[in-house]
Amino acid sequence: MFTTPVVSPDGRWLAAARSSAAPALYPVDASASRVLPGSQVDDTPLRWTADGGSLFVRRGNGIPASVERIEVATGKRQHWKELQPADSAGVFGITSIVVTPDGTSYAFTFSSSLGSLYLAEGIK
Repeated sequence: MFTTPVVSPDGRWLAAARSSAAPALYPVDASASRVLPGSQVDDTPLRWTADGGSLFVRRGNGIPASVERIEVATGKRQHWKELQPADSAGVFGITSIVVTPDGTSYAFTFSSSLGSLYLAEGIK
């Protein structure tokens, strides 16, 4: 199973990850794919930068969500952001992250569940 692929700005490459494998770059001309340099098994590609030189990736599935930027040519990783809701009570997952190509803006969604606990006394 693959993650949702992200298309490079020039339309020549797809970046995607398979379960239990580091993200790879897949050319649309069907030539040989290659592992994204510097990527790790728990990385999920999110978006290419506007110049196509780097990819934003999510590292793992934890909360907060750690987003890093990987240079495609060198594999150099740079921490970008830690994302989490301001109030993380009941949050059990960050489900979607989108980043603008210039990295100046982002948005994310999360799943949460809150409940109520009631104490009943004197019931016979």
